[in-house]
Parts: sequence; C-alpha cells; structure tokens
Amino acid sequence: MKKVRHRQATIIKNLIVFNDGVEKKLYANDRDFSEVYPFIPYQFNLLASVLTSIRTHGASGKHLSEGERSMLALFKESAMALKDESVGAIVPFHRFYDALENFLDHSHKGVIIKAYDNSYINPDHKDKDVFAINVLKTLFMIKYVLEIESNIDNITSLMIENIDDDRIEIKGRVEEALKVLMRQMLVQKNGSHYVFLTDEEQEINREIDSQNVEMAEAKMQAVRSVEAKIGNALSRDAREFNRSQPRNSFIKMSMKYKGPTHFVNVPSEALAEMEQKIQCDNCGARYAVIGSAFFCPCCGKNSARLTFTNTIEKVRAKVRNIDAIRELISQTSKDEAARTCTSLLESCVPDLVVAFQRVCECVYPQLPGAGSLRRNVFQRLDDGSALWRNLVGQGYEDWIDSSEMRSLRICFQQRHLFQHQDGIVDQDYIDKSGDTTYQIGQHIIVKKEDVLLYTDIVEKIGNHVLGLLGGTTHE
Repeated sequence: MKKVRHRQATIIKNLIVFNDGVEKKLYANDRDFSEVYPFIPYQFNLLASVLTSIRTHGASGKHLSEGERSMLALFKESAMALKDESVGAIVPFHRFYDALENFLDHSHKGVIIKAYDNSYINPDHKDKDVFAINVLKTLFMIKYVLEIESNIDNITSLMIENIDDDRIEIKGRVEEALKVLMRQMLVQKNGSHYVFLTDEEQEINREIDSQNVEMAEAKMQAVRSVEAKIGNALSRDAREFNRSQPRNSFIKMSMKYKGPTHFVNVPSEALAEMEQKIQCDNCGARYAVIGSAFFCPCCGKNSARLTFTNTIEKVRAKVRNIDAIRELISQTSKDEAARTCTSLLESCVPDLVVAFQRVCECVYPQLPGAGSLRRNVFQRLDDGSALWRNLVGQGYEDWIDSSEMRSLRICFQQRHLFQHQDGIVDQDYIDKSGDTTYQIGQHIIVKKEDVLLYTDIVEKIGNHVLGLLGGTTHE
C-alpha cells in the first residue's frame, strides 16, 4: 500500500480537489494511506456531519444510532462493496448512501427509488451503479451539510472511484448527469450549487412554477390584448384608406397591416386542459405549450409525431371547453364571452393547418426519393397532394373521400382568410374553396361542428403520412 501511495501521491492530490475553502483532509503520508485505504481521510469527518444533518432534518425514518457505532457500520458495509476490486479502487461517497438507505424516510429514499424507474435517468434499466443516480445519492448525502459546497468540482471529487480515474472525464459525466437530473426535476441549481429535491420540495417547486406561469400568462395576456386593440385599429384604418383611393388614378396607393388584430382571453381553468404537456423522447425534457410546438426547446429534436397527435387532441379540447369558457366569461360580459369563444374556434383552423403542414414537412424528406421542398408547399393542397403522389403513388384523394376533400379545401382557405383578410370573404376564397354559402365582404363563421369535422380529416391524412415512416426512421 505504501508503494502504491508513493507512486501515485501527486496524482491523488490532483485527482481529489475541493473548491469551497473548507479543509478536506487527504492522505498525509504513506503510512496514513496504508492505514486508511480504500477510504480517504476527509470522508470520516464528512460522513459524521452527514449523519448529524440527517438526524437534525428528520431524514432518518428508522432508528439511526448515535456516534461511532453508526460510523463503523457504514464504513464496514461500504468497504465490503469493494472486496472484489483491484488495488487502486477507492470508496466514492455515494457508497455510504447504500449502507444508509434502510434508515431513511420515504420522502428522501423514494426519490432515489423512482429514479431507477425513470428511463431518461436509467436508460439501460440497471438495478445498481447508474452514474446519474450515484450523483443523485451524493447530492442527498451532502444536502444538509455546511462543510461542503455542492458545486461541480466538489461533486466530481466525491464521485472518484479509482486513483487511475480521469478527473476531466468524470467531471464531464457529472455535468451531463446533472443536466438529466434537472430536466427530470429531481435536482435544482442555485447559482453554482446543485441541490437534491425531496418529494415535498419537488411539489413546492411545481406549485411555484405554476404560479409563475400564471403571473407570466396574465402579463402576456394584458400585452396581447393591447397589441390586438392597436392592431385592429391600424387594420381598420388601412382598409378605410384603401377604400378612399380613386379607382382610375394613374398612381395607386394601398396600405396593409400585418399583425394581431384580435386576442383570445381564455380563463386559466380552461387553459389547463388545452395546454400540451410534452416530454421529449430524445432528452427527456418536459415542456408545455398552447397550440403547436414541433421542436424540443432543450435538444431541438423534431417531435412531429408526438406533437401532431397532441395538437389534434388539444383542438378537440378547445371545442369541449367552449361552453365552459362562455359561461365563465359571461359572468363578467356576455359580449366578451361571445367574442372570446368565436376567436377561440377561429384559432383552431390555423392550428390544424400548421399541424398538417409540419407533419408533412417532417415526414416527406425522410422517405426514399424525396426531393427538396418549396416553402409552404404543404399549405397548398393540390401541390402537396401531387408531391405525395409522385413520391409514394398516392395523394390526398386516395386517403379521404371527395366530400372530405371539399371540407379540407374550405378549412385551408378559411385559414388563409383569417391570416390575411381578418376572416373577410373575397372572390378568391369563393373560387378556391367552392364555398358559395358566403358573399363577398361577409365574415367567416366557424362552428364547433366545423372544427370537429376539419380535425377528423386532418387526423386521417396525418396518420396516413406518419404511416409512411413504417416506424423505422427518426420522427
């Protein structure tokens, strides 16, 4: 042992480094190494502080004895775990957790137990020695201890398992593990420190996040309401200016406003059901949106299949909530309730068209023989159908019947009106949609049954498109 320590003395000093200004004892000399190995001197005082803090903060469920008896039991069991390891192996701090686990209450050890069942933390479904979970165990051990800061450098030192370990490599693995644990909301970052979260603390954080979201949403709704009112006034002025221009003038001027002209003030009770809660199947990040979001905000993966399905369901949720929204807002203003419900149903039309467009844009390039796509080609039904027919031998007319195709054309043309004409019918709409129920200058009226019909048709085509992947390519 003395020879091993003498040969590795400099390496050990560079391998186990603490960055918090509090002394952590390492091996004083060769004799100290031979007497203490496979433990490291700092572990004795630090583990004593851990046991004291666990008792103080009520983390121990069963009786955890005081003093030297507990320490001896934990060191003995941790050393036994290394009995088959070669010379050079040392006890990482998380090993003490395994010896301590039976004494912990459920709110603490339950977090670790559930982590083993989390496929993002434990993708190989191992029952022990999962690096990210070992980091989580380490963070629990030092959660209430004042003598050590839970920064990356210190966590890395606590995770060292062999005097031949590469510290840079271990640090990189620790950083990646912490990212995963934070995405799964088991760890919180406070400045440069990383904090283990109990079940209760996780719930509190979720409540705080929910309140923050509600406050942010309230502020955003106020801003959007003002923007919509200003936009509506500008759009009205532009139309009046255009109507006032002489028709046969040599110089013709026109004005056009591009921006929001209406705002849907949805009560928070209804927003909860219409919110899409998504977990990325690539990195495990959890996020939520209202409407359509086809890319994970953390890793950027295109989640078209998942989000297409969620968008379809959330459009149906909007329809289901219309009556409840009308009743809630009617308590304040019946006129506002009518405007809100009308705007909410109108918003379903572009949601469906965007979902349709994005899923087609995601799947098409993945198929053999696919060429480059022109911008927004899948917003044009005939052009999009022709692309599919040339690529796979079938178009939209093969996936839906003629009646559904007529309804889909109306849906797409209504989306165009809402985006570019404030929903006001023009000759172009009548010609392209074949919808003769309106006259030029009238405003499109979207009913609940219209939205449900459009949703069924878009879902049917979307499922055909997704089926072309065959489940073997990246979605």
